[in-house]
Amino acid sequence: MYSKKPTYILIAAMADNRVIGNKWQLPWHLPEDLQNFKRLTTGGVIIMGRKTYESIGRPLPNRRNIVLSSQGIEKEGIEAFPTIPEMLGVLENEWIDKVFIIGWQKIYEEFLKMQLVDEVWLSKIPGHYEGDVFLAEFEKNFEKQKVEQFETFQFIRYRKKEHI
Repeated sequence: MYSKKPTYILIAAMADNRVIGNKWQLPWHLPEDLQNFKRLTTGGVIIMGRKTYESIGRPLPNRRNIVLSSQGIEKEGIEAFPTIPEMLGVLENEWIDKVFIIGWQKIYEEFLKMQLVDEVWLSKIPGHYEGDVFLAEFEKNFEKQKVEQFETFQFIRYRKKEHI
């Protein structure tokens, strides 16, 4: 067993009104954000829920795709786990630097509730969008570390506050 726990990073794109999705799609089309997501996650481990996987329709290339689902999925290119603790039992016995939690709402909420998220990497999309999927408030437990301004969005990195 390895002594180094991976860094769990919640990565999301969110509008000013906390919308992250609408009818299993992103309510905006920002190629610059998608390119940034690809650049950051390529070569890494990504975790998503079954519905997110189904909305994408395939494993994301050049990444280790993990799907959390109680329904037992068997598809080429993905690893499926019924629960977060079972997945943690596997990942934390391997040498992995970063694990990206790519959503959506239920998966984000579970990882936040279990206090497993070490960092939040957020693409802040200007404007208000219609949506049915929202990102829960996380800011009180995280502190802003870095802000990058892109042409179409702002990319903000947060780190979990150290509680004394």
